[in-house]
Amino acid sequence: PVHRAPGPAPAPFAPCSVSVSSVVNRFPVMARPAPYGPLMRPFAAQDALGIAADLIFVDSCQIPGVLFDLGSFPGAVPAGDLPPPPDPESPGDPLVRGELFRIADPSVLPVIDAYEGYDPHRPASSLFLRRRIRLREPEGQAAWVYMYNGPVDDATRIPSGDWRTHE
Repeated sequence: PVHRAPGPAPAPFAPCSVSVSSVVNRFPVMARPAPYGPLMRPFAAQDALGIAADLIFVDSCQIPGVLFDLGSFPGAVPAGDLPPPPDPESPGDPLVRGELFRIADPSVLPVIDAYEGYDPHRPASSLFLRRRIRLREPEGQAAWVYMYNGPVDDATRIPSGDWRTHE
């Protein structure tokens, strides 16, 4: 038998104290990052951060944008934010090559945010901005991409769009 304290019967559905928006803000819907720099598999950043086991590789990807060499790391910016390339042989549809991952543990996203210098509470002063971007490949997929939030005037453009093959 079930013993209840005296008083009115409990409501069949109690209101939830956790809002959907608070969960989404902590772990965005479709939290699938698409790194294009040191967080890709050929590099050691995933292991150094202790997140390799929680990033599950999905596929190679192509991100609309232009890739720049910023020294020890790359930075992608939306192509629409830049003047046309000076080289008439450059492709008209610039792409950044990266890797699409699925996150197995929600605690990984804040680790990646910190690594990328992204502060969701202070985006204007962040080094990179986490943006949901529709990928060119795989078609129909969207991902979180960290877009560079600084000037690229003195940076070297990477025509291949691939940090792995850039020298």
